[in-house]
Amino acid sequence: MATHLPIASSPQQKGTQMSDISPAVRLSERFPKKRAFITGAASGLGRELAIALAAAGWVLGLLDIAAGELDATKDE
Repeated sequence: MATHLPIASSPQQKGTQMSDISPAVRLSERFPKKRAFITGAASGLGRELAIALAAAGWVLGLLDIAAGELDATKDE
Protein backbone atom coordinates (compact mmCIF):
# COMPACT_ATOMS: atom_id res chain seq x y z
CA MET A 1 0.00 0.00 0.00
CA ALA A 2 1.47 3.33 -1.08
CA THR A 3 1.37 6.25 1.31
CA HIS A 4 1.32 9.82 -0.03
CA LEU A 5 2.87 12.45 2.18
CA PRO A 6 1.80 16.08 1.87
CA ILE A 7 4.38 18.65 0.83
CA ALA A 8 4.42 22.13 2.32
CA SER A 9 7.52 23.69 0.77
CA SER A 10 5.61 26.75 -0.44
CA PRO A 11 2.22 28.30 0.35
CA GLN A 12 0.87 27.39 -3.12
CA GLN A 13 1.66 23.73 -2.53
CA LYS A 14 0.24 23.36 0.96
CA GLY A 15 -1.68 20.11 1.04
CA THR A 16 -0.42 19.00 -2.37
CA GLN A 17 0.34 15.31 -2.59
CA MET A 18 3.87 14.25 -3.59
CA SER A 19 2.43 12.20 -6.47
CA ASP A 20 0.69 15.32 -7.87
CA ILE A 21 3.99 17.12 -8.55
CA SER A 22 6.20 16.07 -11.45
CA PRO A 23 9.77 15.00 -10.65
CA ALA A 24 11.09 17.80 -12.88
CA VAL A 25 9.24 20.41 -10.83
CA ARG A 26 10.54 18.91 -7.57
CA LEU A 27 14.10 19.03 -8.97
CA SER A 28 13.59 22.65 -10.05
CA GLU A 29 12.69 23.59 -6.49
CA ARG A 30 15.82 21.93 -5.09
CA PHE A 31 18.23 23.22 -7.74
CA PRO A 32 17.39 26.82 -8.67
CA LYS A 33 20.19 27.23 -11.26
CA LYS A 34 18.51 24.57 -13.43
CA ARG A 35 21.49 23.11 -15.28
CA ALA A 36 22.15 19.43 -15.88
CA PHE A 37 24.33 17.12 -17.98
CA ILE A 38 22.59 13.88 -18.92
CA THR A 39 24.39 10.84 -20.30
CA GLY A 40 22.35 8.22 -22.14
CA ALA A 41 19.93 10.93 -23.26
CA ALA A 42 18.97 9.28 -26.57
CA SER A 43 16.66 6.65 -25.10
CA GLY A 44 14.97 5.28 -22.03
CA LEU A 45 15.17 7.06 -18.70
CA GLY A 46 17.81 9.53 -19.92
CA ARG A 47 15.57 10.62 -22.78
CA GLU A 48 12.50 10.99 -20.56
CA LEU A 49 14.50 12.98 -18.00
CA ALA A 50 15.90 15.26 -20.72
CA ILE A 51 12.43 15.96 -22.11
CA ALA A 52 10.93 16.61 -18.67
CA LEU A 53 13.73 18.93 -17.54
CA ALA A 54 13.73 20.83 -20.83
CA ALA A 55 9.98 21.38 -20.46
CA ALA A 56 10.62 22.73 -16.95
CA GLY A 57 13.11 25.29 -18.33
CA TRP A 58 16.43 23.62 -17.53
CA VAL A 59 19.59 24.24 -19.59
CA LEU A 60 20.85 20.79 -20.60
CA GLY A 61 23.98 19.14 -21.89
CA LEU A 62 23.11 15.83 -23.55
CA LEU A 63 25.41 12.91 -24.42
CA ASP A 64 24.84 9.50 -25.96
CA ILE A 65 26.71 7.13 -28.28
CA ALA A 66 23.63 6.96 -30.55
CA ALA A 67 24.04 10.33 -32.30
CA GLY A 68 20.97 9.98 -34.55
CA GLU A 69 18.66 9.15 -31.66
CA LEU A 70 20.20 11.95 -29.60
CA ASP A 71 19.32 14.43 -32.35
CA ALA A 72 15.71 13.24 -32.15
CA THR A 73 15.73 13.83 -28.38
CA LYS A 74 17.10 17.37 -28.87
CA ASP A 75 14.45 18.12 -31.49
CA GLU A 76 11.65 17.07 -29.15
